[in-house]
Amino acid sequence: MSGGGRCNFTNYSIDPDNFISNNPHFCKSPLSRYTQWDFLALITRYQIPYHERDHGQFTLKPEDKDKFSPLSGIAVPCIIRNKQRSFSGNVLFTHRGLSGPAVLQISSYWRAGEEVMINLLPQLNL
Repeated sequence: MSGGGRCNFTNYSIDPDNFISNNPHFCKSPLSRYTQWDFLALITRYQIPYHERDHGQFTLKPEDKDKFSPLSGIAVPCIIRNKQRSFSGNVLFTHRGLSGPAVLQISSYWRAGEEVMINLLPQLNL
């Protein structure tokens, strides 16, 4: 379950360049054989309502999230970065630490001991 209980299940833009692997061609075959459109067709066939959120994320409709186990916490927009990459998105404060799309993205590029900066006021230019 991801997306603060909204169940993010796929994205509009899925590209092999967004996957990290020692073999950059590793994900090309599976992504071409079963696309995000195939998955959307599957859930449509089973009449599971969904909608598109920010950044092209597909989630369950808000009124249906009670059918699933939601994560509790507060999500706020942020910019999170290290020396290599920067991501914009929500950071979710949970009872166990930080999560959310931006945190999960930067975690693929973070190394132990490396500094990570989180701007919790990205709309302000200080």
